[in-house]
Amino acid sequence: MSRCHTVKLYYDVISPFSFIGFESLLRHRTVWPIEVELKPVWLPGLFCDSGNPSPAGACERKVAYLVNEGERFGRYFGIPMNLPKNFAHYVTTNSTVEAQRLIVAPQKIAPEKMETVSRHLFSRYWIENLPVCREEDIKTVLEKSRVTNLNEMLEQIKQKDVKE
Repeated sequence: MSRCHTVKLYYDVISPFSFIGFESLLRHRTVWPIEVELKPVWLPGLFCDSGNPSPAGACERKVAYLVNEGERFGRYFGIPMNLPKNFAHYVTTNSTVEAQRLIVAPQKIAPEKMETVSRHLFSRYWIENLPVCREEDIKTVLEKSRVTNLNEMLEQIKQKDVKE
């Protein structure tokens, strides 16, 4: 079967639904006639630019519903997610801007690592409930992803074009 459709996945590590979409699409690309194009975005920036508030800042019942749906979808798709009970606090106090830049950086110097780096970031954030915002977090993800040019990748995160 030939690949006839390109699916562009716009995603941020901060979103549990991005994690589900990421894993589901990549898992099924071997049986569906699709190519998956990964498009990292910074979701808080989109919320700010659009004037649309984050679901994590919504009322308590919406946040509870979001957590239940995330857990339900995770089970359905066989993704061992571990959504924290203090979900709203967790996503509003753990920035993913550096993580998103880390996903953009491989596009320039090691595009074959983009998927692996993304997967390790999602896993660290949504399964292990560990931060992805500090330099030591980023280094750990790069080491797990077997990135050989670690220092070059860390430098890329600081570049203006990656930040934009």
